[in-house]
Amino acid sequence: MEEVELELAQDDQPISSTRIRAGEINREGVVWSKHKTWGKLPKNLRPTLRQPLGPVSSAVQKQIPNKLVVSVGDISTIALIEAGIEPNIAVVDLFVQRKRRYNSLAELNIKSSFKTHEVSNPRGELTKESVLIIAKTIQQLCSRSSNHLIHVVDGEEDLLTLPIILFAPLGSVVYYGQPPMGKNPSGMVVVTVTEDLKEKIFHLLHRFE
Repeated sequence: MEEVELELAQDDQPISSTRIRAGEINREGVVWSKHKTWGKLPKNLRPTLRQPLGPVSSAVQKQIPNKLVVSVGDISTIALIEAGIEPNIAVVDLFVQRKRRYNSLAELNIKSSFKTHEVSNPRGELTKESVLIIAKTIQQLCSRSSNHLIHVVDGEEDLLTLPIILFAPLGSVVYYGQPPMGKNPSGMVVVTVTEDLKEKIFHLLHRFE
C-alpha cells in the first residue's frame, strides 16, 4: 500500500481542515502566529481601515452562533452585555472616541470572573506585547472554556480588532464600534471571521511599519 505524504505547514505540522477551522493556518500552510503582525499604522493605510470590515448595525443581534464572540471597545462590550450576550473576549480602555468615559471596569458591567490582561498599545500602533497576548488568549479559549478581559491601560484598542480576526477560529463573531462617516451614522460593525477576511487582514498587517 502506497504511503501518502502529508503536506506540512510552516511549523512542520500537517496541514489539516481542523487547523484551518481553528484559525491557526490557511490552506497553503501559512501559520499566522509565525509572522510579524505588529508595528505602526502607515498613513496611506488609514483611509482603508476607516472602512467597516462588515455590516454596520444599530442593535445587537439576539441570536449568535455557538462560536467565539469578541467585543472590541467599551460601547460594544456594554451593548453585548445589556443584550444578554457575554463576550468570550472583551477589549476595553475606558475611553470613547478618545475621551475618558468610565472610571473603572466595574462600570462596564463586566463580571469579576473574567481573567484580566493589562496591555499597553499606543495610538496608531499594534505592540508585539498586545498581539501576543491576543494570540495566547484565543488559543486558551479554544482549549478550555473561560472569559477574558483585555484592558488597554495605555493607548487605544481600535487596531486590536485586526489580530483578533487573524487569530480567531473561522465563524467567530467580532463586534466593534464604527464612528460616523459623512452621512453614515455611527454603529456597531459585526464581523464574521472567514478565510477570505483572514487573508485580507494578513496582507494589511504586513504593511504595518
